[in-house]
Amino acid sequence: MCSYKLLNINKKLIKTMDNFAKTKLLSKVARLYYIENYLQKDIARKLSLSRVAVSRLLSKAKAQKIVEIKINKFKGAYQDRELEIEEKFKINECVIVSSYDDSLNIFKEIADSLSDILDRMVINGDYIGVSWGTSLGVISEYLTVEKKENIRVIPIIGGLGGIDKGINSNTIAKNFADSFGGISYVINCPAVLESAENKKLLENDSNVNQIFKLSEKINIAIVGATDLGTESSLYKFSYYSKKDVDYLTKLGVVGVVNLGSIDINGNHISNAVDERTIALSVDKLKNIKNVILIAVSKRKKDVIKAVLKSKMISVFLTDEETAKAVLEKN
Repeated sequence: MCSYKLLNINKKLIKTMDNFAKTKLLSKVARLYYIENYLQKDIARKLSLSRVAVSRLLSKAKAQKIVEIKINKFKGAYQDRELEIEEKFKINECVIVSSYDDSLNIFKEIADSLSDILDRMVINGDYIGVSWGTSLGVISEYLTVEKKENIRVIPIIGGLGGIDKGINSNTIAKNFADSFGGISYVINCPAVLESAENKKLLENDSNVNQIFKLSEKINIAIVGATDLGTESSLYKFSYYSKKDVDYLTKLGVVGVVNLGSIDINGNHISNAVDERTIALSVDKLKNIKNVILIAVSKRKKDVIKAVLKSKMISVFLTDEETAKAVLEKN
C-alpha cells in the first residue's frame, strides 16, 4: 500500500474513533516516544500508522496537555535573569554564575562556563583576540577547553600590568593558547604612551604592525570592562593619571573597553587619551563576529551597561550580584 493511501486510511480511522479511543491512542503514542524512546518510524510501524500521522498525534498530545514538557531549574541557575539581560540588551547569550565572598571562586565558575562556550564556538584554524585585566588573567589560568588545531591567540592591546601581575595581554594570550594547544603572539609595546606622536612611531614598528594586521582575522574576542574609579586597575596601577580620569569624566566617559572610552549609551568618545593608546579600537571590535564580555563587580555596573548597549557584545559572563546591579533602574 503506498504511503499516500496509508495516510488517508490513518486519517479516516482516527476521525471515526470516539474520544476515549483517540485519547488512548494519543497517550500510547506519547508514551512510546517520550518514555520508551521509540523513533517515530518505529511507532508508525508498530501501530500501522504513517510517520506523518505519528508526528501529528505527538503534536496533538502536547496541545491537549497529555504531554507537558517541563525543564527543572537546578540550584545555582539564573535562567530568568539571564534571559532578561539577553532581551534587554539584545545579545545572544548571558551566563550568570553564583556570587562568592572569595572572587577566585567566581572566576573559576566563569572559567568553566567560558570553556563550555568556547568549545561550542571555536573551530579549527580560528583566530582569538584577548584583552587584559585581573578577571581575564585569573580566568585564563583555569580554562578546560578541548584541544583544537591551529588556534592562534592574539593580544588586542599593548602591555598593561607587567608580566608578573598576570593581567598583561601577552600572558593572557599565552594561557589561552596553551589551553587549546595553539600558539600565541606577543605585542612588544606598552598600551598607554606619553604622547600621540609616540603612538604613531610604534604603530610603524614591525611587531605592532604584524599584530594589528593579524587582528583583522579575529572572529572571537574576549574583553573586560573597566570603570574610572579609584578601585579600578587603571587607577591603582597608574596607567591613567588623576588628570586623565578627570579629563575623561568631564567628557562623559563612564569607562573603557579594551581602553576605548565610551559614554553611558555605549558610544565611543574620541579623546586625547585614546590617541596615545595602543589597542584595537571600539569600531574594530564591532566588526568582530563574536565578542565575549567578562565583567564582575557591582562597581562597574554603569560601564557594563554601556558596553552591552554598544551593540558589539554577543556573549556576557558575570556573577549574580553584578547581574542584579546591571538590571537595576537608575
